[in-house]
Formats: sequence, structure tokens, C-alpha cells
Amino acid sequence: MMRTVMVVCLLTLAAVASAQLSIDERLEMLWERATRQTDFALYDDAVASGKLATQIDPQSASAWALLAYTQWMSPAGLEPEANASAEYALALDPDSALAHYAHGLCIPYVTDPPDYGAAIAELQEAARLDPDLARAWSYLGMTLVDSGDAPGAIEPLRRAVEINPDYWEWHLNLGYGLDVDWQLEEAVAASRRAVELAYSPFSEELARNNVAWETCLLMPEDADLREQALASARRAVELLPNDWQNLDTLGGTELLFGTPEAAEVALRAAIANGNNSFPALAYALLLQGQDAEAREVLHGAADVLTPANAEIQHAYFGALAWETLGEPEIARRIARHMVNTWPDAPWTKQVAADLAE
Repeated sequence: MMRTVMVVCLLTLAAVASAQLSIDERLEMLWERATRQTDFALYDDAVASGKLATQIDPQSASAWALLAYTQWMSPAGLEPEANASAEYALALDPDSALAHYAHGLCIPYVTDPPDYGAAIAELQEAARLDPDLARAWSYLGMTLVDSGDAPGAIEPLRRAVEINPDYWEWHLNLGYGLDVDWQLEEAVAASRRAVELAYSPFSEELARNNVAWETCLLMPEDADLREQALASARRAVELLPNDWQNLDTLGGTELLFGTPEAAEVALRAAIANGNNSFPALAYALLLQGQDAEAREVLHGAADVLTPANAEIQHAYFGALAWETLGEPEIARRIARHMVNTWPDAPWTKQVAADLAE
């Protein structure tokens, strides 16, 4: 009985407090709530918050921009609906920073090929209209990375962190941009800060996966950094066990800093969940003396190592595997692709140096 009375009182107080807020304040609270909901991967709840915003004020560009943001974040393929909501927000108020921000998010997902130039222009306009809108700066940076301009992305990504240094995602995005620009020590530091600020399993999983991946790319000699990378990779898999990206990162981290036996387990799981982790698996098998199976794995996954398909981790472990199998010409061909594609990567420099000896 006491608990029921207390809940009723709290709900009454909340209703009174809500009634005392202006519409703009209520919309601001809904933006905050929807952002938190997406941070917990509660995407349907976030979309519901966006719809509530448009019901509170159907003529508010901020409300429709929120709905667009939540639709864009949803994994249910709502990008066309998100774009329509963003365009409606712009029609209501062409000077709304949030409307330009939401439209900039959507453009690459509703154009083929993705029109990054138009998206960047929209996000730049959002940042111009509201220089303190951290989300506009951060996603301007992310879109610049996606467009191929990683060096140009770093300043806006840093600006988002300066505006709001206590939000995990802005640090995560900065780490990603620094990673792509091969500023790996800073990337690891940014992602570790994202881990410290993460407050949901979803946000922690993303941040820990990035810490492990970026540490692998860095190849540090520091034993503590290596152990932290292993701990982060293992924790990411605990938080989201069947995610191929987490499993692939764990496999690579175990291969570099742990044991080939543990790497093999993680990499086989990554493959079972849809990833092409075959070159790393082959190298893990080689380190355990299973040369015949390793060669079979590499031959069966030849397409993964073509220049059109090879990602850096495939190329790196593929080159190491073929070199270990006594096939230096195949390894050198992969190394040349690495030099042409990722010339500043520590992995590229290591493979090129090994094969030059």
C-alpha cells in the first residue's frame, strides 16, 4: 500500500512538473530521452519518443528532426521515412540546425551512390546555425571520414568533444576518425575514454571493441596496453556474444597478444556468424603447427585476399600466413596491395620490412 501511494505521488509530481515546462523544454527533454534510449539500443522506444515530440508540437522543426534521428538510428530500415521527416522539418523551419543535422544524416542512405557532398553541406550548415551543437560536429566528422577525407574529419570530431566532453559517443567517433587517419595512439586514448564514459551495455560493447581493434593496429610493445586490449575484446564478446565483428576483433587480438588456440576459437565463431576471418584463422592454425589445414583454409578463401575484397586484417594475416607457408611471392603480392592501400599502417610497414629481409 505504501509503495502504491508513493508511486502515485511521484507520477502526480512528474505530471505537474511536465505541465510547468514549456514546449521547447519538453522537446529538449525528449531529445535527451531518445538519445539515451538509442544508447541502450531501445530503438522502438526512441522512435516512440520521436513520434511523441511531433504530437506535442506538430509544427516544430525540432520535433520532426527528432523523429528523423530516431528513425535513422533504427535498424528496421527506416531511412526513407527518416529522410521524409527531416525534409518536413526543413520545410517547417529552413533555419533549424537540428533539421539540417537530421537531413545530413539521412542523405547518404537515400542516394545511390551516397551523396556525401550534400550530406557534408547539410551538416556544415547545422554547425554554422548552432556552433554548440556537438552532434552536428561529430557527424560532420564521421561523414567526412566516410567520404574519404579522414584528415579533414579530425577537427570537427575534436570540436564535438570540446563542446561536450562527458558524452561517450563523441569520444568514440573521434577515436574512429583518428584510427582511419592512422593516429593510433590518440585513437586508443579516445576509445578508452569512451569506455570510461559508457553507461549502457551497448555503448560499452562498441567502445571496448574499438579499443581492442585500435590497439591491434597500433601493435604496442607495452604489455599493459596489450592486456587491456585483450580484456576489452573479451568483454565486448561477453556483452554481445554472437556479433561477428566482436568475435573477429577478439580473434585478432588473441592472435597478436594472446594465444593461437584462443584465437582459433574466436575466429571460427566469427566465421560461423558470417565473417570472412579465414586468413587470420589460417595463421592461427599455422602457429599451432597445422600447416595442411591452414593451406586448405587459404585456398578456400582466395577471394577474400583479392585487392577488390581484402580488408587490412585479411591482408595482414594472409601475408603472414603465406610467408610462413613458404610462399613469399604470394605474400609479396599482398604486401604490395597493403603498401598501395594503407601505406601508413604499422601492419603494412611490418609486413613490407619482413618480406624485404
